[in-house]
Amino acid sequence: FTLATGAAQSLIVSLLRSSPLAPTDEHLVFQCSGSTPAPSVIGVNTLLLSVGATATPDIIALVGTPSGDGVVRMAGVGQAQAFALATVNIGTGGPVTVSADTGDITLPLQITICETNSITGACLSPPAASVTTTINQNGVPTFSVFTMAQVPLPFFPATVRLNLRFRDSGGTTRGSTSVALSTAPT
Repeated sequence: FTLATGAAQSLIVSLLRSSPLAPTDEHLVFQCSGSTPAPSVIGVNTLLLSVGATATPDIIALVGTPSGDGVVRMAGVGQAQAFALATVNIGTGGPVTVSADTGDITLPLQITICETNSITGACLSPPAASVTTTINQNGVPTFSVFTMAQVPLPFFPATVRLNLRFRDSGGTTRGSTSVALSTAPT
């Protein structure tokens, strides 16, 4: 399809599978005419797929960073920054554990999470390394995530990332999202 400069195009991806599938990051190919494909970055332009043998939670997660661009910018080392996480469970209800990690690289970073009151944004309990909560079918819980870097973090959005994962009671990932991290000036 043709896409003019500054324009947008919506696409629907439809998949059908009749047997269980362990969580898999499917790499989609994005390429313009006469160019090489865009690099694949897990959590940015991949699609996490999983199919349970029985009905499971299926979490769609969206982040809201203070800058509105998916980057959590900490003012400097030892300076905390928070961002919001909204979810909806389009699968069956059940217990879900929300946790955060930095993927394949180790970053000296303090990370805590709390479930929030969706109207006031106040934590329902003290922030912790992970949160386990029951998310009903069509439930829309919200969370706050708090980060604080122990060393400077460069602005490398493809690799310096915080992954948020939603695991069912069996430990299987049933949803995820991510943000880029940086202590570098904007």
